[in-house]
Amino acid sequence: MTSDIANEGGPPHEAFGLRLTIAAIARFSALGSFRAQLIGRPGLSKATVYRHAAGERLPDKDEIITLYEKILRIPPGWLLAGAGESVADLREAEAAIKAKDRANPALQKILAYLDTDENRGNVVPINQLERAPQLTYGKFAQIRHIPVLTAGEIIDLMAGRRTIDEMSIQRFIPVVADTDLGPRSIAHVVRADDFSMTSAGGYSIPPNTELIIDRDREIQPGDFILVRHRSEDEFMVRRYKASQRHGVATRFTLEALNPSFEPIRVDDPSEYEIAGRLVRKLERM
Repeated sequence: MTSDIANEGGPPHEAFGLRLTIAAIARFSALGSFRAQLIGRPGLSKATVYRHAAGERLPDKDEIITLYEKILRIPPGWLLAGAGESVADLREAEAAIKAKDRANPALQKILAYLDTDENRGNVVPINQLERAPQLTYGKFAQIRHIPVLTAGEIIDLMAGRRTIDEMSIQRFIPVVADTDLGPRSIAHVVRADDFSMTSAGGYSIPPNTELIIDRDREIQPGDFILVRHRSEDEFMVRRYKASQRHGVATRFTLEALNPSFEPIRVDDPSEYEIAGRLVRKLERM
């Protein structure tokens, strides 16, 4: 399936509501059972969830969409961007799942897509997504698409050898735009063999985590950053430890969350390249 970011045939909040309803009934048999999973969650009353599922409005925070995705075990990005299904298909699939008609072709196609090993709980590949830095959808929300870059692409971007438009981006992460995310933000995936930021308790950044990196955000002591030694061709995530903000401090330490990895003490900041500050993470389940 390819992405249908324009949601032709209906507004984006309607398509979002249809996808949410289909996934909720598929996973919990009824919308009421799905809403029961959300009791006590900040910013999510039963009425709010109902409005989202009814297609009356989009969530105003990425955290709410991420919560829906985790509870429903669906690919991050699908609720917002879809995977090629038209609004007409969604309407037909919603009617079918409410009628318990799982033989309906439109519904079968969507459920088969969501339940493949590749997509269940993983980031949806949006290979055909238009490279649009920002799309405005009426008064309900602004949706941006953050490019997921490889280490080599980030290195080229920062060196000025290639721009985003000159790259063959394979995947984008759709997010609700807000003032906290800089215009040059990018995304990157933690390597599958990188356990340096895993923690037994509390905050953890396991392998395969999707990172959203703000290249323009000021880096203060204690922030998490995407960084590499200039002799290496891979990036790592580390906590920035220093007495002053980045750009002022002449020495700093790069600290892993996994105690098995020794802190890296940096006496010459020019030896390291910092891609930006970590502002959000999307874990694969």
